[in-house]
Amino acid sequence: MVDHALRVEQERAERERRGEVPIRPALTRGDLYRELALVNPRTGRRRAERVIAFTNPLAANPGETLSRVRIFQLGFEAPELQVCFPDILGGNAWVDFFWRRVRKIGEFDGFLKYGTGPVLGNRDPSSVVWQEKQREDALRAQVNSFDRWGWDLALSPTRFHAFLTERGVPRA
Repeated sequence: MVDHALRVEQERAERERRGEVPIRPALTRGDLYRELALVNPRTGRRRAERVIAFTNPLAANPGETLSRVRIFQLGFEAPELQVCFPDILGGNAWVDFFWRRVRKIGEFDGFLKYGTGPVLGNRDPSSVVWQEKQREDALRAQVNSFDRWGWDLALSPTRFHAFLTERGVPRA
């Protein structure tokens, strides 16, 4: 939830910079720490501080946040988030997770990306799948490996651990 709050705040602040809404500074980790100090909880302070320290507004959706938490819990190296690969199919391609040391891309994919509904807009699901395949092929040429996972793996610590281990994600 904290990843999402910071991400939404960064997006709001960007809209304000473009003049779309009145200007107000984006929520920051510092704001969260100050609010925690004001609330001054009798229990859970250290846990809340760890959550604030761990949060990252670059996590684009709940599946990416869950993946980050699992990667940490399972003792794997923290990836960089939302890394840009320039000039992929004539534009910039952003990837969810990147382990630079081993040149590995990881992508969390939920069904909404490929199913019908508001995420697709007027695009045909088969064309979205085809475009994503082309993007992945172009990215694979830039790295040592590229792997995808979804909710079923990220929700299961045992299965996600096996998946990451088998695919050579480095340990912390």
